[in-house]
Amino acid sequence: MGPLDAGESSTLARVSRELAALVERVGRSTVLVDGGSFRPGTGTVVGEDLVLTAAHVVERDEGLAVRTADDRALDAVLVGRDPATGLALLRAAGLAGQPLPAARDAVRVGSLVAAVSRSWEGHQTASLGIVRAVGGPVRVGRGVRLDQVIRTDIAPSRGLSGSPLVTVTGEWLGLITAGLVRGVPLVIPQAIAAQSIATMGERGRVRRGYLGLALHSVRLPERQRGGREPDHGVMIVGLSPNGPADRAGLLIGDVIASAGGAPVTDVDDLQALLLSTPVDASIALTVQRGTTTIEVSVVVGDRPARADRS
Repeated sequence: MGPLDAGESSTLARVSRELAALVERVGRSTVLVDGGSFRPGTGTVVGEDLVLTAAHVVERDEGLAVRTADDRALDAVLVGRDPATGLALLRAAGLAGQPLPAARDAVRVGSLVAAVSRSWEGHQTASLGIVRAVGGPVRVGRGVRLDQVIRTDIAPSRGLSGSPLVTVTGEWLGLITAGLVRGVPLVIPQAIAAQSIATMGERGRVRRGYLGLALHSVRLPERQRGGREPDHGVMIVGLSPNGPADRAGLLIGDVIASAGGAPVTDVDDLQALLLSTPVDASIALTVQRGTTTIEVSVVVGDRPARADRS
């Protein structure tokens, strides 16, 4: 490859300057988040005193802090968490932050994008890449399904979780998290993040449906299912005392064959239904109790913080 001519050199220099200016501009809307984890993460400014980050960055509810781009250390409080999107919202008094403008156009595969982060030492870092895929709905965890996620070719790095993904003009496309699929950075689109921000800001957390069940997938023998298909269901192996399922009269050993009129063949089927069912709504369950089929209506409860059951 021969030397660059003056025109090519000038073009590359201009692109380099514009990228550096982009990173500097976006960096003013990022903070270092000390949430108690071994390696602090990044936070994206989404309001005058609000910071959005990945939920796994915030390992405790108290003693939180952020460090701004101009090196100010501020105490922070947890406003709320959203386990379904892997996001957490913090409030830092005195932040005086400037949120990034939301992207006006739909993200396209092949688009150039940038991620601006704060490493665990607090230094600004940046990565440039392309959008590899945009898809959805996508199951990203047990019972967790997102309408859409964005994948890029930006490699995992210190402080990447909680970073904004932006266009080359500095518009915010979404928030990066490595906490939903272990070790794989995914981007929660800005529109989904905005919904979580609004709900967490209003209620302190996002309400999620809860039945109070521990479940295990099982195959039903012919004499129990009476020729009905499918031949799989989920057996109740644990009940939260006075939880919604307990109050509805369900028992350990019952096998749930359908919920809301749809077959339940594994635990994820029921958890996915809960994600789309409002708290206080009723779900009709078809339950196999021994060789008897019964119908049970369960009122969906509000999932307690850190509940480990469906």
